[in-house]
Amino acid sequence: METNIKNTPEHSIITVTCTFKELASMECDGWVIYATPIRDGGDGIAACYMARHAAGQDDFLLAVPEDFYVAQGWTSRDWEKMLTEAYEEPAHRTFSITRVERHARIEKEIATRALADLASPQEFRVWLESHDTQEIVGQSHCASDCPLARYLSRHGERILVYATPATANWGNLQEENERYVSLPQWASAFVKKIDQGFPNREVSLEEALQVLGQSSVIGLQSSADGQ
Repeated sequence: METNIKNTPEHSIITVTCTFKELASMECDGWVIYATPIRDGGDGIAACYMARHAAGQDDFLLAVPEDFYVAQGWTSRDWEKMLTEAYEEPAHRTFSITRVERHARIEKEIATRALADLASPQEFRVWLESHDTQEIVGQSHCASDCPLARYLSRHGERILVYATPATANWGNLQEENERYVSLPQWASAFVKKIDQGFPNREVSLEEALQVLGQSSVIGLQSSADGQ
């Protein structure tokens, strides 16, 4: 296995290249690929290795054999066929995948900022009121374009908002390293109310403010009940 690791101030770009024989061995022996972060408070990835279990407490799963055939556009059936007909596969053929891993420090900053933005509906209201009266501030049933998603994404990080489960997510949603924070009651109520009716419906500033007013009351009542 060959690895190429490029550490930047915000993330690490890791390219892993395996031969067909290595992938077949991983598949048969239950091995996966782990990444080891730089120690002593540094940002980045120090190394990658194949193993059945992580060697270090901070090491994390980077890739499994299936990731390589998915990168080739194959189905699981294609891969199984290759395993049974391995003699037809040139021994020198290699397969590569690339992963972009954001540093833990950056992940923590994004989570902290999202939680601060969701602490109270007042800041969201201020953001909404900064728009023109006739402006469209989002779409219903659209995780990446609902008004709350636009609000949370204003710092530059693309954040998706879901009603069920009530979360704000970022990162690659197809990966196991998806990141999220839970929505507070007022935000969850807002998203569910916006998503009533037709999907992909344009949400006006007037509607968003009206729904936020109703959702804020729900959030306050929930807080009072929990005391």
